[in-house]
Order: sequence, then structure tokens, then C-alpha cells
Amino acid sequence: MSNNLWTSIRYFSVLVACTMLAMPSAKAQSGDFDKNEEIRMYFRFEKYHEVLSLVNSSRKYAQDTENMLLAAISYYHLNELEKSEVLLKELLDQQKNPFPEAWLFLGKIYHHKHQFGEASDYYRQYLRNIGNNLFERSYTWNLIRMCANGLQLQYRESSVFVENLGSEINTEADEFAPRPSPNFGAKLYFSSVRPGNMGGAKNQYGIADQVLGFNKSDMFSASNKNGVWTEVTPLHYLLNSPNHDILLGFDKAGQKMYYFQGSSMTEGTFMENIFQSGTNNGYNSFTISAPLDVNNGDATPHFVNDDLVIFSSNRDGGYGGYDLYRMEKKSGVWQEPINLGSKINTPADERSPFMSRDGITLYFASNDSEKSIGGLDIFKSTFIEKLQEWTPPQNLGIPINSAGDEDHYYISDDGFSAFFSSSRKDSYGQRDIYIAYFPDFLPEMEYPATPAVSTSVLYQDNVIPAPAAVKPIVTAGDGPKTDNTNNSGQPVTEIATTPEIPLSWQISDLYTLPEKDLAYWQVKMLTHPDIRLLISLEFSYATTDKKLANFISLAERISDGFAQAGITRDRLHFRVVPKTIPPTWNPESIARLELSFFNNSPGVNLPQELSKKNQSYVSTPLNYPFMYKVQIASAKSAGILDIMAKYLDPYTTIEKNPAGFLRLTIGAFDNYEDALRYRSEIINKGIKDAYIVPFVFKVRAEKKTIELFSQQFPDFLHYLNAF
Repeated sequence: MSNNLWTSIRYFSVLVACTMLAMPSAKAQSGDFDKNEEIRMYFRFEKYHEVLSLVNSSRKYAQDTENMLLAAISYYHLNELEKSEVLLKELLDQQKNPFPEAWLFLGKIYHHKHQFGEASDYYRQYLRNIGNNLFERSYTWNLIRMCANGLQLQYRESSVFVENLGSEINTEADEFAPRPSPNFGAKLYFSSVRPGNMGGAKNQYGIADQVLGFNKSDMFSASNKNGVWTEVTPLHYLLNSPNHDILLGFDKAGQKMYYFQGSSMTEGTFMENIFQSGTNNGYNSFTISAPLDVNNGDATPHFVNDDLVIFSSNRDGGYGGYDLYRMEKKSGVWQEPINLGSKINTPADERSPFMSRDGITLYFASNDSEKSIGGLDIFKSTFIEKLQEWTPPQNLGIPINSAGDEDHYYISDDGFSAFFSSSRKDSYGQRDIYIAYFPDFLPEMEYPATPAVSTSVLYQDNVIPAPAAVKPIVTAGDGPKTDNTNNSGQPVTEIATTPEIPLSWQISDLYTLPEKDLAYWQVKMLTHPDIRLLISLEFSYATTDKKLANFISLAERISDGFAQAGITRDRLHFRVVPKTIPPTWNPESIARLELSFFNNSPGVNLPQELSKKNQSYVSTPLNYPFMYKVQIASAKSAGILDIMAKYLDPYTTIEKNPAGFLRLTIGAFDNYEDALRYRSEIINKGIKDAYIVPFVFKVRAEKKTIELFSQQFPDFLHYLNAF
């Protein structure tokens, strides 16, 4: 039997109702009996507002102990925990032999408050007052174990910030399965079971019933404008139907949508829709090609790409409950599903998988009581290729997880946020949609170096089109363009300090560096601890006898020299710029080296001794105070050389992030619109995962840095609004 706690909570609600119905009624008048029967009927159908309306319609009903219990549980399900707690404690005080469910739901209330010790005490009291029903006892011991997990995890430090998306998206109904748009960063898709959905409220026989019936799920979209989610709109009637319609996701190109459609959650079909103009109003849906079968227990598939799907299933042969499987297409044929094994799967339920861009980091939901703090929690595991096995799943902890159910976890393309659904009790209703913000970029969201499609398709033209000309950003009056700018974006007066110490050099071999000159600038950086440094190394790509790895190592060696002098790593950045047509170099030169200093605070000028004009040789757009580039690959080795060879343009750049990933970017633009257009060209060339990266003073900038500089460089607002 599945251990899904959401199902179990519903089980106990029905159990209480059935228990009440089985009790001999002490009501003398048939009118009282009918009214109490009506209360129990509404409770059995989870119509909690109607239960409370009847119970509170008169003092007689409100003071009846059986009705008090049903009202307390109804308040619990409607997230009014304080009212529920008052009634439950009043029942315990009044009754000589209280309803055992009073202890159970008091435990749930304190569990949701993350007061795990108190919750565990109430659960144990419940165990002392129930019989030998093995399911009830097993269920309660699972809750106690989850409280023990919560006691351990609640003190784990977390820099993650979580917030509810608000009442524009979330309602008293059920909102779940959030999916950010792959094409528009400011758009979100999700599913919801709410009044007004297609088909209206129906009973279990499919007959319209506005009193005891339930709505089925539809799919919706919403837009983010200036940080506020608005324009919540149901998808087209050719996508939503009178049955359940649940969004599953999109392909990487953003041209195909996957969704579930069925009469119930266990009877239906997995569908895909290709948005094409000229067809039936642009919508063309058909059954997915992957052999997934809802009727065989398959659920919550995640389409990693066109040839790989990870899904949950309670099909025969698993470890118990729902397990996670992977299914791969090889040579155009789908292979048999493979269970992900005992490191991932447990006797409980594992559901709603999400694979990060690196192809080895898996997120999923599990209600394994050995690791969860309450219901379904979100876990993370990494596949170790050398060992061919998964790492032990790690609970993401509080505040992402709670005593409720967390599922449908999905990391945004920006790598700084993730959407998920949760039934925690600070929500507007049942499940709500939440967003988690991370202070640093998640390294597993780097793009892998290996393209997702064959090179014959990817490189059919063998070259990426060069970006359109970049307009000048900084000008000095009506004079010629200058690259000599301060942090306010304004030209600075050229200072002739220390003219004997240059900022750029020609490098004749990989072992001889201008050590004395570099030592001079190391001292200057120690004198000015707020200043950062960008090390640029440009080499001729035509130098075929020198491998890219050598030049990356050289740039790292220069950076290491500054670090050994006492400059902290967070102040040091480097980039390698391969050039197809090198400048006029000394015939013996193999590369050019340049240092650039900058202050990471808006409006703060560089010290005069560091603001001397750079002897710039790198392409002018790459030296602008702000710009956008397009990332096309990322890897932990110099293996991206092959990709770079196919996608070389005048502004190709290779950097290295703190996690050790080499990141390949192309293009350089002074406005988001041009960058977006160029990204589309790249996607059409075959790199479906290409994305836009902002730079401030030649260095890749995180979202919080962009927000800081958005007043100085207003075009960044277009980038921020996209997320």
C-alpha cells in the first residue's frame, strides 16, 4: 500500500466521518438527526465550509462534541489552525474519554508549526488511545519519525528564501505543477483544480453536481510584471477539456508542450501539443510517442529531452509505492524502463522528478519517513559516473520543505530560483505555488558541453552568424568613442600615472610572464581592497600547435599569482579570448595579456592610479561597461574546444566559474532586445539551451548585481523583467 500522506489525511477524515455515522445518535427529534446527517455528509465529501456553516448555525450544533470534532478537523483542512487547536483542546478538557483523533490532529497542527517535539508528544498520546489497527499505528509512527527528522533539520542553516506567489495565482483550491515558460522568462504555467474550470463540478458518476461535486484540473498561464504575478488565464479550450488537464512541461526548444488528460488521476493519456500556425487554431495535440501508460501506474513524467524521460510508477517489480524510472530512446526506438535503484527508491513514494541541466543532478519528491520531515519532501541526488550509482538523497531542508507535501520542484533557467507546490498550512488553500530564491547560481544548472543533437545537424552550416554591429555605449561629447570609462558609465580623464608600468603585454611563450609588472599591480590591489581585477588573455586561434587548455592554464597561473600575493579569490576573474584574426603582433608572440580594474559598487570611481587608460587590444564591445552575451556551452575541461571551433565569432569568450566550469559565450550586445534576437538565431542553429548572460565591467553578473546597477544601466530592467 502506498504511504502517501496526502491520501492518508483524507483517509482519516473519512474515517472520522464513518465513525461518527456508526455511533448511535442521541438526537430525539428527526430534524436534529437530519441536520447532523447533513453535516457528516458534507464532511465525507470534504465540503468543509459547508460543515462549518451548519455546525455554527446554532449553539446546539456547535456545542455537540461530535460536531466539535468535525468542525475542528474542518478548520484544520481550511488552514485555520488556531481555531482548530482551540476546539480540540476544549474537547480534551470536556470529555472523560476524548476522541483519539483530537490528539492526532493536535499533533498535525504542531507538526505544521514546526514544533516537532510537541507534535511527537501528541502523536504518542494518540497511539496510547487507539486499538491495534496496524495501518493507523504504522501511519502514526511514520509521523513520529518525521518529527524526529524535523528536529535534526530545523537547525540547519539555510540562505534560501521562499515565498508564496500570492493570491493572484493561488486560491483556496489546489494549485500545482508550476512550469516556467521556456521562451518567456516572465511567464509561468501551472495547473489548478478550481471553480470555473471546464466541465464544472461533477460527482463520482460524472453528473453535474454543484453541491457535492468536484471540479477537475485545468492548465493556466500567468505573467510577471514588475515583480507581481498577473493576467492569470486558462489555456485554450482545445487544450483544456472537461476532464483533468495537468501540465507536465515543455521541450527545450519551447515548441512542444506535454500534458496529462484523463477522467481521473489514474485513467487517462499523456499528450503532447505542437504549436503550429495554419493548423487547428495553432493547436495540434496527439498521444506522446514514449510508451508511458497511466493505467499501468505511470505518473509525473519529466521529459529531459526528446530521447530521455524520467517518471514515477507503481508498476509491478518496484521497491514499493511509486518508484522513479528512466526510459531512453536509442536509434529511434524506446527501450525498456530502468528502475533508478534502491539509492533513490524506497518502500514509500518517489514522485515528480526533475533533472538539472548537467544531466547528473536529480531532484524528486519522497515521503520516506526515514528522511522526510512531513509528507512529500524535495530531495537531491547526484549520479557518480565512475561508480555508476547515485549519491544518498539529501533532504533540501527548511524552508523549502515543511510538514506538508512539497512536489513538482522545477529550477528556473536563470539558475537562481525554483518553483514548487506545497500544502503547508500558511497557504491560501490546498496546495499553493511557491518560489525559492538562491543567493548563488546553482552549478548543476550549467549547460553541458556536449550538444543534445548530432553534430551533423548542429553544425550543418559550420558557423554561427556574426551578431549585428553593437552600438557605442559611452561617448565623450561629440568626439570619438572611448573605452576609458569609470563606474558611472562616464568618460574619465586620462591619468598619466606610472606610465612605465603597462596594463597589457605580448606573451612570447607559456612560461615567461612580466613578473615585475604583475607584482606592481598586486601591491596596488593590496592597497585598494575594494577593487577587483579582470585578467584577459587573447590568443590566436590559428595557433594550432597550442591547445586551448594551455592558455586556460596560463590565465589561471596569473590569477594564482595574485591570490598568493594575498588578494582574495572573489576579487579575481579571468577570461580567455580566442581570435580568428590576431592583431599586429610580434611574430614571436603567441598571446596578449591585459589587466582591467573595476569597482563593484555603482557610482564609485576608481582610484586615479588604477584608472589609467588600458592599452586595449580585445574587441571593443567586450570592454563596454555593460553588455549581454549568449552562453552556448559549459564543461569542467577544455573539451569545449571542439564546440568553440564550430561557434567562433568575433566576441567568443571562455571564463571559469568558482565551481570549476569553463563557460563558452558568444556575441556582445548593449541591449537586451538584440541579445534575445541573437539567442534565437543560435537556437535555430541547433543549440536549444543557449541563454543570455549579463556582464558588468566585463565580468559576468549575478541577478543581485544587475539589480544594483539597473539605475546606472537602465537596459538591465528589460533583463530583470524577463525573470
